[in-house]
Amino acid sequence: MINLNSKNGNQYHLLDFANLNERGLMPLKKAIELNGVEIAKVSPAGTARRKDGVAMRTFGLKFMDEQEVSVQVNETGDVSAINLNKKAVPYIGAKNLSELAKVIASAIQVNSVAFAKSLARKLARAEKPQGGQAKKPGVKSNAQRLAEQSERIDAAKASIVTAQQFYAEREQSAVATKKQIESAQTELKSEQARNRQLKGELESLQGQHHDE
Repeated sequence: MINLNSKNGNQYHLLDFANLNERGLMPLKKAIELNGVEIAKVSPAGTARRKDGVAMRTFGLKFMDEQEVSVQVNETGDVSAINLNKKAVPYIGAKNLSELAKVIASAIQVNSVAFAKSLARKLARAEKPQGGQAKKPGVKSNAQRLAEQSERIDAAKASIVTAQQFYAEREQSAVATKKQIESAQTELKSEQARNRQLKGELESLQGQHHDE
């Protein structure tokens, strides 16, 4: 995953077309997670298909907040399209693996709050009582809590960025600022763990409702 291809005088990062699987995509996975988003699952690319005479394969990435990214790769190794939750992500090429990872991670982060709220609304609508059945009280509240939890995670991430900027500008207070960064990172991990717990509770409530 370190080759480059020349297009119109520019250098673009290439992926290994023959190894778009979990092992081959591990460097990309690690690079994305360095940007602060966690990948829950890597879906290997399937059989190549041809479009306008060019063979292409598509692999998928599922993130901890349930967002999904699909990446289309041409037989030359060029990334030709990136989609987030089935919608195209603006992409004009990346000169290295780090830039490609940043494009994907940024798309996830920017859309995280809106996606969580949309998911909560869908779950709430799906669990509305029908035919006189008693309303399941825990489902909607857990969906709302999941959206709120995502907002707190974003707030924690913003606190880390603010603290890091302050650290760069105020080197003389480096020790105190470092503690602030560590505290914000600890809070972020705690909120992410709570987020996973809430998702588990929500899925459990939904399962109980369907069983009844």
